[in-house]
Amino acid sequence: MYCYANDASKALEVWVKVVDGELTDSSHPGLEYVIEFLSSLSDHEVVLKYADWALKKNQELAAMIFTNRPVREQLGERLQPEFILDFLTPYPLALRLYLEYLVFTKKLEGEKYHTQLALLYLDEVLQLKADSTTPREKLQAARYQLKQLLEHSSQYRVSVLLSRVKDADLHSECAILYGKMGEHRKALDLLVHRLNDYIAAEKYCQINAMGKDRGYRQRLYLELLKTYLQPEEKDQKPLTQPAVDLLNSNTAEFDVTQVVKLIPEDWSIGLISTFLTRSLRKNLSLVRTTRIQQALERGQHVTMCLQHQQHMAMVKPVTIGQERECHVCRKPFNDATIVRYPNGVTTHLHCGRNREICPVTGKRFAASSSWRTS
Repeated sequence: MYCYANDASKALEVWVKVVDGELTDSSHPGLEYVIEFLSSLSDHEVVLKYADWALKKNQELAAMIFTNRPVREQLGERLQPEFILDFLTPYPLALRLYLEYLVFTKKLEGEKYHTQLALLYLDEVLQLKADSTTPREKLQAARYQLKQLLEHSSQYRVSVLLSRVKDADLHSECAILYGKMGEHRKALDLLVHRLNDYIAAEKYCQINAMGKDRGYRQRLYLELLKTYLQPEEKDQKPLTQPAVDLLNSNTAEFDVTQVVKLIPEDWSIGLISTFLTRSLRKNLSLVRTTRIQQALERGQHVTMCLQHQQHMAMVKPVTIGQERECHVCRKPFNDATIVRYPNGVTTHLHCGRNREICPVTGKRFAASSSWRTS
């Protein structure tokens, strides 16, 4: 009754008593209805007053009060992200859901949001890792969630996370963070010599090479090859088979001259025959492509020169004497740079601004026959 009378505060007061069991109303739909009502309510003071009650009842549902707001709603000061984050601090689940909403749904790029969400994910991983009864699948799911954010976001503060991850034996997460800092050798050392995960090491190179130029990609894969063949620790042995597999793979890119310097002298040609054959083909293809491109550019240059000569032969010269003046401003020409339209109208460069319309007659010309400067 209060709801229909537009007295939201009175209606909520009654509904809270119903949900808390102080009043009985079998027709009331329950907590979900109250939360849905709060998510669409425009009186933000009332929203915050009852949001605290809803959060104590169910954090997951109550988070929707802030994530399911009307699309065109004008958010007041009390519903700005900074205020809501402080408001939700005592409720970690709701805080995480709201941060996920800001980062993944609203796609806000604030460093604070991304860093805070990554730290929440990390806290969850560390708590699960410290509990010996945690199911392996649950820990893996939490770590996967953290790694996805670390890989795909570039907005968080790497140094803040790295200082905590390094002390927790989270080597794959640490490798991602080293990659963000451009310290690829440290990252690859962790993946190769700590985790013995050669597939992850190659995937690391693929991810960090995306969108980069050929030289950068070659240097990154060369760093992985060095990690296999020239380990930094004395007790680590060269990894021949992973190195051979990397060279012969279809995904890796290398500068052949740099690879030859790294290959041990006792390796046979047959061991890397696939790599050598593919490299030779790529280099030949690159040479052919470069020659074709240069020939096309020369042909295009010749064509443009011929077109210019033909144009100059067709255009009649314009003689500018002291008595000749601009058809627009009626002032004399002070230099040799003028504009000439196809209908013979001549103007100063600044008077003939529209290429396709004569400034005197208003006649429109085709783009190919518009004004020319001389």
